[in-house]
Amino acid sequence: MSHSHGDTIPLHPSSAQSDMDEIESLIYAAPSATVLPARPPSPPRASIPVSTSPAPLPAPAPPKPTLPGASVPIFVPQAPPPAAPPASVSVPIASDGFGPPPNTLTEPVWDTVKRDLARIVSNLKLVVFPNPYREDPGKALRDWDLWGPFFFIVFLGLTLSWSASVKKSEVFAVAFAVLAAGAIILTLNVLLLGGHIIFFQSLSLLGYCLFPLDVGALVCMLKDNVILKIIVVTVTLAWSSWAAYPFMSAAVNPRRKALALYPVFLMYISVGVWWELRGRMAEPSKVIHIRNVGHEISESELLQVVQPFGTVAKLVMLRAKNQALVQMEDLASAVNAIQYYNTIQPSVRGRNVYLQYSSHQELTTDQSSHGRNPDQEEPNRILLVTIHHMIYPITIEVLHQVFSPYGFVEKIVTFQKSAGFQSLIQYESRQSAIQAYGALHRFHKSIVAHRTTFKIISALPSHTKHLLHFVIANITPHQMSKAAMIAAAFGGTLPPGVSGINDRCTLVVSNLNTDKIDEDKLFNLFSIYGNIVRIKILKNKPDHALIQMADGLQAELAVHYLKGATLFGKKLEVNYSKYPTVTPDPDARDYSTSHLNRFNSNVVKNYRHCCAPTKMIHISALPQDITEDSILSLVGEHGTIVNSRLFETNGKTQALVLFESVEEATDALVEKHASKLDRTNIRISFSQMQNI
Repeated sequence: MSHSHGDTIPLHPSSAQSDMDEIESLIYAAPSATVLPARPPSPPRASIPVSTSPAPLPAPAPPKPTLPGASVPIFVPQAPPPAAPPASVSVPIASDGFGPPPNTLTEPVWDTVKRDLARIVSNLKLVVFPNPYREDPGKALRDWDLWGPFFFIVFLGLTLSWSASVKKSEVFAVAFAVLAAGAIILTLNVLLLGGHIIFFQSLSLLGYCLFPLDVGALVCMLKDNVILKIIVVTVTLAWSSWAAYPFMSAAVNPRRKALALYPVFLMYISVGVWWELRGRMAEPSKVIHIRNVGHEISESELLQVVQPFGTVAKLVMLRAKNQALVQMEDLASAVNAIQYYNTIQPSVRGRNVYLQYSSHQELTTDQSSHGRNPDQEEPNRILLVTIHHMIYPITIEVLHQVFSPYGFVEKIVTFQKSAGFQSLIQYESRQSAIQAYGALHRFHKSIVAHRTTFKIISALPSHTKHLLHFVIANITPHQMSKAAMIAAAFGGTLPPGVSGINDRCTLVVSNLNTDKIDEDKLFNLFSIYGNIVRIKILKNKPDHALIQMADGLQAELAVHYLKGATLFGKKLEVNYSKYPTVTPDPDARDYSTSHLNRFNSNVVKNYRHCCAPTKMIHISALPQDITEDSILSLVGEHGTIVNSRLFETNGKTQALVLFESVEEATDALVEKHASKLDRTNIRISFSQMQNI
């Protein structure tokens, strides 16, 4: 017999005990009963407490006495609720919304993507169709996300950097930096105005409102029209600012919306100004603007940066600003230079320089040239030389000797002006004039080392006749001849990688073979590149030596050609020393007066023969009756000889010996140069010939 939970059973007083027993049996039969589905909770009512303990229930209290014939209503308690499932058992999510929220880690990826795309589209509609009177203006801030802003800022950065003349990575980075800074300022501003917003909501707001700017950037990239760009930038800035207005409705008090929107408007104005400036910088021009030009960088060194791409028409140094302006002969040369240095960082004397198009299309270096037809001007092939404080007479012959190594000199005119003694040097070609200027500028430091002053005060055309100006002060004819001699030895230009303006004369050489090296062997090798003053092998570091050369150019040649060379099985490290000279002391060998210094005579020939070590050596100052076998026996012990030849030039016997490796030829030169052969000191140098 079963009853519903709400039924009552009338009991007779005489059968009360048996009825109570039946109720207890119903209670304890609950675990086997079927639990009905959940229903809305009913009002609280009395129930019999049921213990889940297996201990027997205490005996029930006897019923209160009742009148005969009366029935007592007895409430049958509900069955106990089922025990909660263990923590490890997953609970299914009910369709009516009860239970935990959805788990995105277990849902299909496509469902996640669709949900994110739907949110991006929903937020984007609020930007494309801004409406400050929408019913729920705060929905976009509540539903913020970062996927949309990420796509829009990346697109804007790519579009703006597409035609940028500066580093594209810089343009891309600026776009992200402006967005982040704007989000920080907006967040702080809203909080100070008493509103409620977090940084990521600000980032989402500003990022979505970049969409109009993305559209404008794309239009400007496809259509290169100035008027169109101005219209597009103005419209997209207003669109972005107006689209941000509804977003702010739920963030601040309505009376403070304008103050909250101010930094947003300011940020988009900044983006627009930067956009316009970037567009101007991207406008190709024959004039290249070079930044970070230190005072130690000369005009000729800057010319080396751009001359491989075409002829340089003008160069203006802005020393006060560490900048320079270079005008190429044509637009294509400037474009090639900018495109090349967009991928490779140029460096001059260890300093990075930065190239971009200038806002100037032409350089005007003298106001007196205004109003004249540049097509009627004389080609740029004349040098104006000004000599101050002239101590020795400067003749036309001396000037010709200085300037003729760089090209055919057509005319030389000398005259006296208030600025000093001046001369006009006219070359046959414009390129010869530029080459002469660049070469002589390189050698002014080496002349300074000889206690004179050789200074170039301006570089390229500075007036109507396009004259190249430079000043020579306190230079003797002998010193001018030496500058010309050095320039002529290298064909008017120094070897690539040699600046010619180094003024450090002392070198430190390390990683020497201590078992075989000594001062004389180091002299034999380094004297190929200049005269040696002193050499000192360090006692505390026997694999290190200090070598003082006669001047900075010769020291630079030694570093350039011998750095990394192999001597006696060791790779040499050759660098400039921090010491200006090698102090005379018993441990230092002095060679300043040695007749074995190669550059005491035949300076031009010795400079011309400067080169890195090769497999072939040239032996001169040989006895007239020397035989080829004697030559081979002299140097053959230092390696395998591939070929040799004994010959006579101008009545002097000479020889060429080709070794199997550069290391063998170097060892032979170091060991045998200046050795006596029939009471004569033979001379050995490296030959630049490839075969005999």
